[in-house]
Amino acid sequence: MFRRAWLLRLALAIAMAHGQTTEKEVLKKGLLQRQQDYLQLTTQWHIRIKQFPDPKVLQHNPKELLQERIQQVEASLKEHVRSGKISEKEMQTLLERYRETIRKEIEYASQITEIQTLLTIEGHRSFWVVYGKVCAQVLMEGGELGCKEVYLPGSYVLRSPNIVVDSSKAQQQVATQRVNTVLPEADSMLLAMPPSPLLYRILLLGETPFHWAPEEFIRVEKRGSVYRLHSRYWYHDSNRVKEQWPVVHEVPDDPVQRQIAKLGLKVSFLVDPSKGFAITRFEGIQGQETVKITRWMRYGTLWLPAQIAIQQFQYEVEGGQIVRREGDLPALVGGKISRRLVSEITIHLQSVSWTRNFLDLQDVLPPNRYVTDYRLGHQPSRPVSYQFNGRFPNLKELETLYKEQQQSQPPNIATRTIPNWSWVFPAILVAVGLIWYLRSRLNNKGG
Repeated sequence: MFRRAWLLRLALAIAMAHGQTTEKEVLKKGLLQRQQDYLQLTTQWHIRIKQFPDPKVLQHNPKELLQERIQQVEASLKEHVRSGKISEKEMQTLLERYRETIRKEIEYASQITEIQTLLTIEGHRSFWVVYGKVCAQVLMEGGELGCKEVYLPGSYVLRSPNIVVDSSKAQQQVATQRVNTVLPEADSMLLAMPPSPLLYRILLLGETPFHWAPEEFIRVEKRGSVYRLHSRYWYHDSNRVKEQWPVVHEVPDDPVQRQIAKLGLKVSFLVDPSKGFAITRFEGIQGQETVKITRWMRYGTLWLPAQIAIQQFQYEVEGGQIVRREGDLPALVGGKISRRLVSEITIHLQSVSWTRNFLDLQDVLPPNRYVTDYRLGHQPSRPVSYQFNGRFPNLKELETLYKEQQQSQPPNIATRTIPNWSWVFPAILVAVGLIWYLRSRLNNKGG
C-alpha cells in the first residue's frame, strides 16, 4: 500500500514537471515569435516621467542637509587620500565638484520634476536601432540631449556620443551618428528608467523576458487562457552583464537576491496568447513597481501596447535598531516600514509601421572601428579600448585587454580609479533599506 502511494506521488510529480515544461516551452516559443515580429517594426513613443519630491528632504533645512552630505563625501575621500589612491589636491578638486552636484540633487529632490523622452525604434531583423532625445531640466538645465543606441537581443547596448540637439532637427542630427561605445545590457540613456531598465526593453522593443531571468529561477503557470511567468531572480544592476550571472541551480551571490530567493519573492509577467503573447501586466518585487497596459493598438496580427501606466514605489525605514550577527545579514529590530510613490510614468505609442530599409550591424558599427567597452563596470570605471573586428570580446578577454592596457600606461592622475561618489550614497541607502525590509519580513514569518 505504501509502495503504491509512493509510486502515485512520483507519477504525479513527473506529470506536473512535464506539464510545467510543456507550458514553459509554449510560452518561450510564443514570446520569441513576438520578439521576431517586433524586430521588423518601426515604432515611435513618447515617454513622460513625473518624479515626486522626497518628504524627508522637505522636512530638513537645505543648507544643513548639504553640509551633512558633504561631510559624508569628505570622509570617504579622506580614506582614499590615506590609502594613496588620490592626493590632497585631487581631494579638494573632487570635493568642490561634488558640492555642486549634491546641491543640485537636493534642489531637485525637493520639487516635482518631469523628464520627457521621444523615441523612434527601428527593428532591423537581428537588432534594434533607437534614436531619441531626452528633454529634462534635471539633466540639462532645460536643454535636450540626442542619442543613438543599438540593442542586440539579450545582449549589450551600443551607443553613439551624446549630443546637444536642436528640437527641429533632432532626428536628422542623431541619425547620422555612429556608435562607438559598448555598455552593459541594462545601461542606457534613452531607456534608463530605474529601477528596472530591462523592463522597458521588454515592453517597447518586444524582447522576451526569458533573456533577463535565468531559466532555473523561472516558474510558469497557466490560469485560464493567460500565462503567468514568475521569476525569483530579476536583473537590476546596470553595471553587470549576463556572463556574471550564477550558474545553473546556484543561489545568487548578491545578499539581496539571496533573501529574495529565500523568501520566495518574485516578479511576475502576465502574458495573453490571444493578443499574440503580448505582456499585459508586470508586478515588481513586493510592489516596488506596477505596470498596466491601459490601451492597445492592433497592427496586422500584432497587438502593441498603445498606452502604458507605470508606478514606482520606494520602501523606507524609520527608527529601529540594526542588529548584526556573524555570518548573516543585518537585521532591523523595531522601526516602521513605509512605502511612498516615487514616480509615475506614462508611455504613449504614437505610430507604427513595417521597417522599410533594413540595416546590417556594420552600417552602424563599421569593421576596424575603435570602440570603448564599459562591460567591466562603471563603479569604478574600467573602460577598455580596442578595434572592432566583427566580434565582441567576452569578459575574460576584456579583463586581459584591460590589464595589458594598464601595464602599458605610466601611473598618473588620468589612470587612477576615482569612483563617481554622487550616486554612491543614494544607492547604499536604497540597498540597505531593501535588505532591512526583506530581513524584517523573514523575521515576521519565522515568528
